[in-house]
This record gives sequence, C-alpha cells and structure tokens, in this order.
Amino acid sequence: MKIAFFFRGRPEMAKLVPANLNHVKIFASEDNVYTAEQLQEVADVDALYTSGAYITEQVFTAAKKLRMVQTAGTGFDRVDLTAATKNGVLCCNNAGMNSSRVADFSMMLVLTQMRYYVPTTELMKNGEWEKAREVAGQAMEVEGKTLGIIGFGNIGSKLGKRAHAFDMKVIYNDILQDVNMETARQISARWVEKDEFLAPPSDQIFGLN
Repeated sequence: MKIAFFFRGRPEMAKLVPANLNHVKIFASEDNVYTAEQLQEVADVDALYTSGAYITEQVFTAAKKLRMVQTAGTGFDRVDLTAATKNGVLCCNNAGMNSSRVADFSMMLVLTQMRYYVPTTELMKNGEWEKAREVAGQAMEVEGKTLGIIGFGNIGSKLGKRAHAFDMKVIYNDILQDVNMETARQISARWVEKDEFLAPPSDQIFGLN
C-alpha cells in the first residue's frame, strides 16, 4: 500500500510520518492548486491523509488508484466530497477530536467573562489596586445562571455537562431536537425554539458552539 500525506500550514507535521512507510509527501500551496509533478506523485497511491490541505477534484482525478481519504480533523470541509463520490473514494474523519478541549475552553471563557478575570488581572499588573477591587466587585457568579448553547453535538453537549457541574441551567437549540438526548436528560438541559432562545431573560449568558 502506498500512502500520500498532504500538508498545508504546518510543515512540521511531516516529520511525524514513519520513514519505513511506502509514501509520498505533498505540500500544498495557499491557492491549493497542485503542480503536474505533485499530481504525478499521487498517481499510484492507495490512501491519502490530509492535514490542512484541500483535496480537490484535481487530486481525485490524478490519483486513479485512490480508495480512501482520512482527514486530520472532525469535518470534511477540506475534501471535495462530490469528486470523492464520483471516483468511488471512501472519506473518513476524526469525529469528536478535540471536542473536550474546545468544551473546556468555552467553559473557561464563560467563567472569565462572568468573573472579569482579564480586566482585573491587567489592573493588578499595572498596580491599580483600587480600580481592580472595584471591577472585581462587579463580577457575577455562574451558579443559577442559564447558559444557552447553539448546537448540542459533540462540543455543545460536553459544554452543557461542564455548565451543569457549576450548577448552571442549560438550554440549547439544535436543528435536531433529539441530538444527545441522554446527555440532555442527565443534566436537565432543555431544547427551546429559536425565537425563545434568542430572546432570553436578562440573567442568561451564551456559549456559541
């Protein structure tokens, strides 16, 4: 089996490819137009892995033996799925990859915003202690507040769990009302219509995912 590794934006990732693999490395340009030499290199590859590079119809047309494309991320936004289907190529992604990290980061932003950590820290760094106390005194607790989440998929549902752990109420809107219903039940999250979601009481804050 011969594998093509496509890279764009993070050339250091190419160093992680095992040397004993039968492979080629392709470094994509900013405009994602591949040279004749690059296309010739992938003519006989069986599988393709992309890290940041767009796999265009140009690639699918050139790689006559290609049977599978694996993306480094969670989506297929960097793969021409129409061309893949036309050429009978299976496309795979890493569903859920980094979802916990993003949920952690989102919860951190909620806490940072509610507690005014950033402006208070900057004021203390500048020695403005009285002003820092004044700003810190305006901070709010998250307990009892309602967090609205747009999209209750891998990231949104995990953010809901974290908010629930802080004794927050959770509402969400998703095009699929039954998405992650078990998680919603466990944390008493409530699906709401978009109109209700976009017109919250004054004590609601929002996490967009």
